[in-house]
Amino acid sequence: MKIKLDHIYFFVEDMEKAVNFYELFLGIKATHREGDRWADFEIEGQDGMYFGLLNKKAIDEKIVV
Repeated sequence: MKIKLDHIYFFVEDMEKAVNFYELFLGIKATHREGDRWADFEIEGQDGMYFGLLNKKAIDEKIVV
């Protein structure tokens, strides 16, 4: 059996600072972003694999719809 990961996420305290760091470190822009809640970067050449960031504070919030 072959297992394939498609998303790997890390919790961050400061989304803006983290996105800026990883854009500089990886040399690519965030592919998707939802404000201060989450962002991800598509890893080129890896067939749909994403490295993502989750804002711990936003995840801890209770969302009422």
